Amino acid sequence: MKPPKNNREVSKFLGMTGWYQKFFPRYADICEPLYQLKKKEAKFNWSGEAQDSFEKIKRTLTEAPILHLPNFSEQFNLFTDASGVGIGTVLQQNQKPIAFASRTLNKAERNYTVTERECLAVIWALNKFKTYFGPLPVKVITDHAALTKLTNGKNLSSRMIRWALKLSEFNIEWEKRPGVQNVVADLLSRNPVDSIEGSQISCAALRALAINSREQFIKEHREDPELGHIYRYLENPDDSSVNATVCESCSQDFKLINGLLFYAKYFSTLGELRVYIPGSLRKDIMKEFHDLPLAGHLGKRKTYLKLRDTCYFPFMRKYIFEYVSTCDRCQKFNNKNALPAGRLMPIVSKYPNEIVTLDLLGPYPASQPERYKFILVISDHFTKWCELIPLRKASAQAIANAFFDNYIARYRAPISLISDNGPQFISDVFEHLSHRLDIKHIKAVTYRPQANLPERVNRNLIQMIASFVEENHENWDQFLHEFAFALRTAVNETTNKTPAELFLGRKIITPFRKLINVTEDTKYVGTNIEKLFDEARRYMRKNHKPWEKYYNRRRRDIHIKVNDLVLIQTHFLSAAGRKQVEKFMPKFEGPYRVLELNDNNLIVWKSGRRVTVNIDQVRVYQFDRQTRLFRIVR
Repeated sequence: MKPPKNNREVSKFLGMTGWYQKFFPRYADICEPLYQLKKKEAKFNWSGEAQDSFEKIKRTLTEAPILHLPNFSEQFNLFTDASGVGIGTVLQQNQKPIAFASRTLNKAERNYTVTERECLAVIWALNKFKTYFGPLPVKVITDHAALTKLTNGKNLSSRMIRWALKLSEFNIEWEKRPGVQNVVADLLSRNPVDSIEGSQISCAALRALAINSREQFIKEHREDPELGHIYRYLENPDDSSVNATVCESCSQDFKLINGLLFYAKYFSTLGELRVYIPGSLRKDIMKEFHDLPLAGHLGKRKTYLKLRDTCYFPFMRKYIFEYVSTCDRCQKFNNKNALPAGRLMPIVSKYPNEIVTLDLLGPYPASQPERYKFILVISDHFTKWCELIPLRKASAQAIANAFFDNYIARYRAPISLISDNGPQFISDVFEHLSHRLDIKHIKAVTYRPQANLPERVNRNLIQMIASFVEENHENWDQFLHEFAFALRTAVNETTNKTPAELFLGRKIITPFRKLINVTEDTKYVGTNIEKLFDEARRYMRKNHKPWEKYYNRRRRDIHIKVNDLVLIQTHFLSAAGRKQVEKFMPKFEGPYRVLELNDNNLIVWKSGRRVTVNIDQVRVYQFDRQTRLFRIVR
C-alpha cells in the first residue's frame, strides 16, 4: 500500500483504519501526525513522522488482534476517564481487553464541570458496550471519587440527576482507582478520535459465539440425557454409572477429543468430525446459526447445510426444519413463494336484480362545464346491465341519492348489494338505506378487487374514455351515456346475450337496425323470458368450467380450521417523512385467531373487531407443537 499523496488520501486512509480502532489502544496517539495533515488549512508535507505513523498503523492492522472474546459467566470491568478534550473507555475481563472506544467532546461538553465530564464518560461507555453485559453486573472503574457516591449526592444539577437515573438502569459496582493505574482509559480520553459508529452485529455475534464456556460445554456433554452415558463411558470405561455392554456398541460411532464428544460415523464434506450438540444447547446453537444477523434468518435448507458440516444430534434435520418453520420473524418478513391459495368460488346469481354491485371511479379532472369528478358504476350481476352516473362529489349521501334515483326508483331495490370497503359504502347512510329497503349489503374483502364485478366493467369503460378524450381531459364525461349504450348492447362472453336482452327482455333498437327497417322481435317478451334466462344460465355454467380449470391450475388448497392462528398480509407504503421503506416492513402481521370460515374468506378477531380477509392473504402461523408456545425472536 502506497503512502497518501494529498490531504484527501490521508482522510480516506484514516477513515478506513478508524473502523478498526477498537482493536488496539493508543490509536489516536499513533495517528496524531496524520491528523495534522487532515486539517483543511494544513499544507501537505509528508514528513518522517507521518511515514512512521503510516507504517505502524499498517503493521498493527496486519498483526493478530489483541482483543479477547467475552466470557459471560465472568464479571465485566469498565474503565472510564475524561479529559478536557475527550472521553475514553476500555472494556476488560481478567485484565484482558475486549473493546476500546473514545471520542472528542463537543463545544458544549467542554464547558462541563470535571464531575460532569467524568459522569458523561461513564454514561457514554455504558451505552456503547451495553450489548455485552446488558443486565449482568459490571464494575465501573474511574479515577474520580465523586462518581462512586453519585446516587447519594446532594445538590445535584438537573443534568446530573438525569444521569443518576440513567445509571440506576445498570447493575453497577463502583471502584475508585487513581489515573496512574487507569492508563488505557486515561490515554484514550487525552487522545480521542471521533467515534466511528459501527454495527452492533459484532457484539451480538460475540455473545453468540460465547454461548457457553468450554467447561460448561463439556459439562453439558457429560450430563446430557440422550448421549451422556456414552460420553462417560468413553471418558472412563470402568464407570459404574453406565451400562458397559450397551455403551460399548453404541460408542463406536463417537470419539472423545479434548473433552468434547464428536460423531465419527459419517464425516463432513471436508472430512471433518462433527461435534455433538447436547439437548440443552440446541436452541442456543440454532439462534447462532439462524436468528442472529450473521446468520441472516435464512431458510430451512440453507440453515441445515450450515450446521450439517460442523454439528450433529439425532433427528437434526427435522429439528432444524421445525425450528426455522416456527420462526416468528421468518414467517412475518419472508415473501410468499408458494402458489396463491384458494380455488375459484364464483358468485352465482340466477335472475336480474338479484345481486347489484357498486363501484366508484375517480377523482378525475373537473369536467367542463358540469364540474363532474367521479363516476358511479352500477352493474347487475346476472345480466351485466350497467348504469354510469357522473358525480361532482363522492360523499356517502351523494352516492346513495344517485343509486336510489337512477336505479332503485327505475328497477326496484335489489336483493343483495356488493361494494368495496370505501368509506362511503360502509357509512351510516348506506347502512340506513340497506336496512330501510331490506337490501343485504355485502362488502368485498379488502385488497381483493377480483370479487367485485364493476372492476371488470371499469377496464372497458376507462379504455373507452381514453379513446375519445385525446389531449383534452376535461371532456371525459362527454360520452358517458353513449358508452353505457355500447356496453348494454354488446354480447357478453359469459352469458352469450346482450345485457339489454336479459335485463329488459328484448333487444334495443340501434340506429343501424332502424335504418334497415328491422322491426323489433317480440318473441322474448312474456313467457319466453324464462327460456332466455335458462339459455344464459346454461351458457354461464359452460363458460365457468374452462375458466375454473384455468384459474385453479395455478392455485393451491390451504387447510385452515376454526381457532387456527393465521398471519395476515400487510400493505405498507413507503413514507419518507417517517423514514420507512415498504420493502423493509413485515410482509405479514399477527397471529390472529380464526373465528369463522366462509368459502375462500376467513373472519378473524383483529384490533377488537371481526375482520374478513381472503384466504390468499393469509399464512398459517407455525409454532412449537411440543410446548404449544410461540417462538418469537426479538
